[in-house]
Amino acid sequence: MIRSRKTWMALAALALLSASAVSAPAPQLPKSAGADADKWLLNDAEAVLVVNVKQIRSAAMVKSNEATIKAMLKENEQYKALTAAIGADPMKDVDIVLLSASGTSKDAKALLVVKGTFDQAKAHKGMEKLAKDKPDELKLVKSGTTQLYEIKAQDQTLYAGFANKNTLVATTTKDDTVTAIKSGGKKSAKIAKGMQAALKTFGDKDSVALAVVVGADLKKTIAKAPLMNNVAPKLQTITASLQLDKEATLKISGNTEDAKSAKALSNVLTLLKGLGENIEDLPPIATEAIKAIKIGNAGSTATATLKVTKELLEKAQKDN
Repeated sequence: MIRSRKTWMALAALALLSASAVSAPAPQLPKSAGADADKWLLNDAEAVLVVNVKQIRSAAMVKSNEATIKAMLKENEQYKALTAAIGADPMKDVDIVLLSASGTSKDAKALLVVKGTFDQAKAHKGMEKLAKDKPDELKLVKSGTTQLYEIKAQDQTLYAGFANKNTLVATTTKDDTVTAIKSGGKKSAKIAKGMQAALKTFGDKDSVALAVVVGADLKKTIAKAPLMNNVAPKLQTITASLQLDKEATLKISGNTEDAKSAKALSNVLTLLKGLGENIEDLPPIATEAIKAIKIGNAGSTATATLKVTKELLEKAQKDN
């Protein structure tokens, strides 16, 4: 009887563990990133960037300058080439850009996902033409029956392809791109605890949101920056967000191990701000922007916030 009871207790515990695993919540991403955004991230991503293009183009400060922006883009050769290549107008047809990355320079991985409305046949023709005109920059390649596009960007090679009519993906290897095309959007990515905490800071009003887990290698790099050698080892994550409406609000946060470290980081940021305000020969807009930055700390987090208002821009123009 005792054995039987122990057996049933073990089975019950196993059932509870299985149930909790199945019902585990998906990674926290804003609704504006798309209902399936968590299924288009790398497993164990150390950096996640969300650009809500649809939200950006509908922002009041963008719409009020829409004619000027369109005129500038119309004359931009790179923009015209991009429009022809992907079979879509980025300012009209692209809704969301997701970028996730992991690893160091030796084993780095990245997954770029562009969501919108694409004409794949038109895009392929555009890619063919671009490959003929600039063979050193673009090649049409295949992996089995999957059509891919090999893109040379500076010292990097990317492999892009369409997962469906609404999703374009790109990675640094053929195999990873094929995997993203075939498996993307089907299963929520595995997200480490640190990144989960960072993703919770993303908001639905963010036009751009970035989360970075500060690993050992990044800590070493940050420690080389002025005044950061004592603070860097305490950093856990860095997040940033940009909200656009009638004004632009940029917020950068450093989450540390404890409140003491957050205060120390806040002090460093305040000192750097003071140094920046006194740099000579900066454009007036840059000086005014630095002065407008608000530094603060709460709990284990230090923040730097900048609001770019109409008044700030007008003041910078007067000082010019």
